[in-house]
Amino acid sequence: MARIVRCHQRIIRNIRTCADNSQFLICCMQVTIMLPSCVDAYSILKATELRKAAVSVIMFFFTNLILFTIYNNGQQIFNENDRLRKSLLEVPWTDKPRWLRQSMHIMLTQANRDVQIKPYGIFVLNYMSFADLMKFTFSVGNVLYTRKQLTSQT
Repeated sequence: MARIVRCHQRIIRNIRTCADNSQFLICCMQVTIMLPSCVDAYSILKATELRKAAVSVIMFFFTNLILFTIYNNGQQIFNENDRLRKSLLEVPWTDKPRWLRQSMHIMLTQANRDVQIKPYGIFVLNYMSFADLMKFTFSVGNVLYTRKQLTSQT
């Protein structure tokens, strides 16, 4: 049981280290992918030819597929913590020796916190954040398109 507790603590510590060390890279990748994505969304809206619109859609898809893999990894870490929490709850530990109950109590307390990759505390890497990011991208593209439409009319 002591080995399991040490392994659990090491996993929690490694996830925190990974999250702390990757937050700058995640933010940089997100910015460098979001700028062309906003331009692609704008290009999709302003395209008059089907070929140009199709190229913009393909570019938008592939650039955001890279971003989706980052958010997918964050979601998988969150899901693993949820699986750990459920498996710890299934262990019959209430009628066991005191040392086992204390160890289980510590692990349940640590597993009760959500393990998330949250770069600089701004956003969480999960599917909901990715959906919000895609909504933001299309909103920026729509704002740029509407602004161009308004300036071209006057």
